[in-house]
Amino acid sequence: MKNQPLLSIIIPVYKVEQYIRKCIDSILTQSFRDFELILVDDGSPDSSGRICDTYIKTDERVKVIHNENAGVSSARNSGLDIATGKWVCFIDSDDFIPQGSLAEMTDIAKENEVDMLIFNHCIIEEDGSISGSELKLTDGLFSPDKVISDIIRYNIPTGPVARLFKRELIRDIRFRKDLYIGEDMYFNIEYMRNVTSDIYISDLNVYYYLNRQGSAMNNDSYFDGLMQLDKALHDYISKQYPDKTFDFDLSCFSFNNAVSAIKKRPSHCIKYKKEIMEIFLNTKGDVLELRDKRVNQIYKLYKSSNLACYVFLLMINTLSRIKQS
Repeated sequence: MKNQPLLSIIIPVYKVEQYIRKCIDSILTQSFRDFELILVDDGSPDSSGRICDTYIKTDERVKVIHNENAGVSSARNSGLDIATGKWVCFIDSDDFIPQGSLAEMTDIAKENEVDMLIFNHCIIEEDGSISGSELKLTDGLFSPDKVISDIIRYNIPTGPVARLFKRELIRDIRFRKDLYIGEDMYFNIEYMRNVTSDIYISDLNVYYYLNRQGSAMNNDSYFDGLMQLDKALHDYISKQYPDKTFDFDLSCFSFNNAVSAIKKRPSHCIKYKKEIMEIFLNTKGDVLELRDKRVNQIYKLYKSSNLACYVFLLMINTLSRIKQS
């Protein structure tokens, strides 16, 4: 194998013994072979780490790191510390990639002089059904500021998967270990400060994301994590972009967080009433159209099934309209 592979694939591994073989096999059987696969066992208490070790014996491209449990950010950072490829790609251990994905991604990277490539992915439910692409992406080249804007607004996927990063531009950027939701989004935005080219975006599906209930995005601390990310992102943007180019996007971001939390846990309307009301009241006037559309979706969802949630949303939406008028 070459001293420097074209691609370093980093996978954090924790309590995924029923998924990890499918994930690894989907990578090692790709027609594209110029990569190193870095598996970072984050102190998994099940057999996940041992399963990873079996692949070292059968494929020289596989490297395994065993760490004490410290979270997904720490695991990804450990992978970055030893990565040697020109490009870096992240894959989660309960997900997998379709045949041909790596060849398609790297071919596009060779054809375009860019510092970052973003692709689409399909969402798969635990029963095996495919619920479609996360979002409809527009193919083309876009400025880093445009991509940052769209990531903050949720117009394109926010995670680190289904994309390529130049390792030389990652430099000392690492995933923040104090964020347990959105640390991957924050990493993307930090990385884009080092990007000097346009960013290539493709609607090509190169990744299958498993939507399972055990993931961090489905737990009871979801809203707290979102608010922690919200503050961190506002602080970073205000420091790095003092001209406040992203005011509209940040207002969308805070609003989307509140709506997402309510849709995921209706009880958040009561538990976080003060915080959610503040977000709705501070939503900027030029976000009104977006707000009405998304709040109406929740009205329909909870009008018959959760009257308290419906009344609360109706009240704060009315108050915010009065404030904006």
